[in-house]
Amino acid sequence: MSPGNRNCASKEDVERRIAGIVRRQFGVIARKQLLDAGVTASGISRRVHVGKLVPILPTVYAVPWVPETWHQQVVAALLWAGDDAVASHRTAARLWEILEVASNRVEISVPRRLGSPESWVHVYQVAALDPRETRGRKGISVTSPERTLLDLGGAVGEDDLEEALEASIRLGLTTFGRVSDFHSANRGAGRRGAAALGRLLEQRGDQPCTGSPFETKLNALCRKARLPVPTRQHPVYDGDRYITRVDFAYPHASVLIEADSWKHHFGHQPWQRDSNNNNDLGALGWRVLRFTHQDMCKRPEWVVAHIRDALAKPLFRS
Repeated sequence: MSPGNRNCASKEDVERRIAGIVRRQFGVIARKQLLDAGVTASGISRRVHVGKLVPILPTVYAVPWVPETWHQQVVAALLWAGDDAVASHRTAARLWEILEVASNRVEISVPRRLGSPESWVHVYQVAALDPRETRGRKGISVTSPERTLLDLGGAVGEDDLEEALEASIRLGLTTFGRVSDFHSANRGAGRRGAAALGRLLEQRGDQPCTGSPFETKLNALCRKARLPVPTRQHPVYDGDRYITRVDFAYPHASVLIEADSWKHHFGHQPWQRDSNNNNDLGALGWRVLRFTHQDMCKRPEWVVAHIRDALAKPLFRS
């Protein structure tokens, strides 16, 4: 819009443009957007003075009638950093909903040196991102699931990285093959996180994803205890008749493992189903181990000991 057109805009037009922008951007707007909408520099100052605009970051303002949210902070950080900035690392993982993140700190990546304006904004200087490494998520520019996982490898522990990987596949955001291909193409020098992600990909192989974060934790416990790698999402048949699908299996030892989450195993119907399945599986010669989330949290050594003992004393199905 030319300066002349901005000057000709009615007050109603200006307010309508501003309302449309803040509605799309979770209640925040950049100085440049205000100027483009027809607000003068002195007009911006007046709005700040009377409380119609609240400075949140340099050159970025919030409107007081929109509730403050974490998404608002993410958009504000990106508006401040510029058009080439993207949400990344733990912020990207939270936007993709592949990892629970306790902190509300906003992490962004930009292809240049940029000092953080506030303690709640963490800026990563990165090489220019390939367009294929970015996506839109709820109207927010964010690193792709594959790039997010690579970045997380250098920012979080092994358990969190594994859960993010499993969740991203479980939610259909990516596949094992796509993550492996991306890792192979980006594991060169200077790629923080590549080594951690590579180890995890090699350990898991192209198996089905775990069915829940609880299952991921149980799988990680087996790995840390150096137990044999179990088969995931193992279907059990009696001849041609399908019985059930179990979380983990050691077919060579006739051992099945179920992660009994409260969500999926509480109530009369789930309880009856589990009871029926246990009887069917026992009749077929399987030993079934069932562990709760409390078992995992309170006595992981006990869980490992039971699995190890079952593997050491295998049953033999007829």
